[in-house]
Amino acid sequence: MNHSSGEIEKRTISKTMKRILPFILLLYIIAYLDRVNLGYAALQMNAELALSAEVFGLLSGIFL
Repeated sequence: MNHSSGEIEKRTISKTMKRILPFILLLYIIAYLDRVNLGYAALQMNAELALSAEVFGLLSGIFL
């Protein structure tokens, strides 16, 4: 079996994309849900912790 390096490269990229892209998509969806959840939690959390909008923005920017 004598494969050209271009063919091997294409197969390697194809296999990698088939395995990694679904995982990356799943992580993206989880990160999006986490951001949305934090937004809903902020409605009551800011009042209970006496956080201003600026402080909440800073903290959410650091942790997300």
